[in-house]
Amino acid sequence: MKAWVSSSKLAKAYPEGRWATLLAWRFWRPTAECARFRGFTVHGTFAAKAMGLRVVGIDSTAKAELVKTCGVEHFIDFSAVENVVSEVIRLTGGGAHLSIICVAHPSGYSDALLYARTLGKIACVGLAPFGAQLIGKQLTLIGTQTGSPAEAAEALSFVERGLVRCELEKRSLHDIERTLDDLKKGKISGRVVIDL
Repeated sequence: MKAWVSSSKLAKAYPEGRWATLLAWRFWRPTAECARFRGFTVHGTFAAKAMGLRVVGIDSTAKAELVKTCGVEHFIDFSAVENVVSEVIRLTGGGAHLSIICVAHPSGYSDALLYARTLGKIACVGLAPFGAQLIGKQLTLIGTQTGSPAEAAEALSFVERGLVRCELEKRSLHDIERTLDDLKKGKISGRVVIDL
């Protein structure tokens, strides 16, 4: 149920034909007890497929047939592939739009960060040691870079309306050495404008 809810919440944000990865279990060295494509991953795969996502399943050789019978478009055997991240990026033509991580091992999460497509989403289902609060509170982490032109225009409108103001200090060119020294020492609050 957990994987179904996670995948359905996130999959609704994507049009049909987008790529999803489901990572069932991941250790650096596969062992007999670590390869488990469990019920919640199976259901998550069916949910993602039902919502029109193209699924890449990641597990070990022992679970290959089960994963394939769930209808994944591609299967990656993490114990046989040298670089899972590169393989996901290759198979999906640039990375996964959505990754549902059903593992408790940190490597599953670190790999997902690397093979996620720009603006992609990662759903944490497996309870990694660092993720208990993230999952328990159903938090959303948002990665951000520079803003778009529309966001820049919105930010400038805040300044124009006086909602945001910048602390400015005007100094002459003769004060450039002192200004650079103050910058190095972290003594400047706000911005300094050099009057030429």
